[in-house]
Amino acid sequence: MPGKRCQKELRNLHIQEARIDRKRRKALEELKQLQSDRQTADDPAAASDPDPFKSDAEFFAAINAGYVPPSIAENLARQQHANGGNGFEFSSASLPQAPEGAIARYLAEHPTRF
Repeated sequence: MPGKRCQKELRNLHIQEARIDRKRRKALEELKQLQSDRQTADDPAAASDPDPFKSDAEFFAAINAGYVPPSIAENLARQQHANGGNGFEFSSASLPQAPEGAIARYLAEHPTRF
């Protein structure tokens, strides 16, 4: 009898696995649809005309003139906000410190360099 019980448990596990897989596929399809709908709703101009430039040359001319694509501008704005607005992070805690008087001794030994 233990063999039949194991077979029944395996069959039940297989049924559960198939059910979970169907739910996963359905949820993934729904997610893709929602993402597509949201992208269209958020940026109707991008959905209707994803490339506003007629050629690569026109695009690169705009880049050279200072045009920044909206997606890149959003990323830059987020990074600047995260870094305090200037795009740089300053930290002197990790810099090695010169031994006391080392700089003065070096300047005294090499006066013509500076």
